[in-house]
Amino acid sequence: MAATVSGRVGTVGRAPGGLLVGDEQQHLADVLAGLDDPVRLGDVVEAVLAGVWPAVEAGEVRPVVDRVLPLDDVAEAHRVVEASEHVGKVLLLVADE
Repeated sequence: MAATVSGRVGTVGRAPGGLLVGDEQQHLADVLAGLDDPVRLGDVVEAVLAGVWPAVEAGEVRPVVDRVLPLDDVAEAHRVVEASEHVGKVLLLVADE
């Protein structure tokens, strides 16, 4: 993924395994197709800030972290993700120097 200078990158993910089916899956596809429109992307950001972010700040929503690897193990992190051997996020730890 890439953005222009001062651009934005938005991601929306879901776990593999078909959590969404039929009309729900098509609705998600339709929403994601419109995210290249800055106005629609702004609407999504506003909705997340209003409807989701308060729960994140309150600790009611937390990311699922599968593992944390040192930055030197970046190849292993890529291998784990590409092989779908993870449930949740694979994080790379950047040590302070």
